[in-house]
Amino acid sequence: FYGYLWCILQIQHYACLPSLRQSFFMSYCINPECHYQSNENFCPICGTTLQIKGRYRLIRPLRELNKSPYIEVFEVEDKGERKVIKILKSKDKTVLRLFRREAEVLKTIAHQGIPKIDPQGYFIFNEIPKSERQLHCLVIEKIEGQDLEQFLQKHKPISEREAIDWLKQLTNILDRVHQKKLFHRDIKPANIMLKPDGKLVLIDFGAARWVTETVV
Repeated sequence: FYGYLWCILQIQHYACLPSLRQSFFMSYCINPECHYQSNENFCPICGTTLQIKGRYRLIRPLRELNKSPYIEVFEVEDKGERKVIKILKSKDKTVLRLFRREAEVLKTIAHQGIPKIDPQGYFIFNEIPKSERQLHCLVIEKIEGQDLEQFLQKHKPISEREAIDWLKQLTNILDRVHQKKLFHRDIKPANIMLKPDGKLVLIDFGAARWVTETVV
């Protein structure tokens, strides 16, 4: 019994150390042609590093893999902290332009109702062995909770008080966005996250545009 207890305590101890904890996680390969899971430092199938930029490990997909021809979204671990990485796998120039715009917008706006982007959170990954493929990546804050589309499917109708609170929060967020001379252009329940504390976060700025005389 005491030997068994000692082993459990040792595992808990090592799991608390960021440098060792990664070995307990099965990480996904970032290679869109692979996506193999392993707890090694390199994918045993294609040889791609599983520790992106020496820090990010892909823990689980947040969307069904290969459902989108353009982007994959994963939850990642970064030194014990959970974040989100969006990976552009398409070579489409229009999609790439929108992807870069989202990164630029998130760097521009600082607000509790908008996801934070990692410092140097936009980068190009080109370390897939025997491949010239380049993956544009964007690492942002992981927002806990569920989007309003999911929430309303389970909890409608909402109270008048709750509706007014949401409208006030969204007005405040959009005021900040418009102060930066930006339009979001894709406001819908699926793009609004509801955190456990009741706070709202506006996500998906891929369709955002800067305000110009033409747009106005």
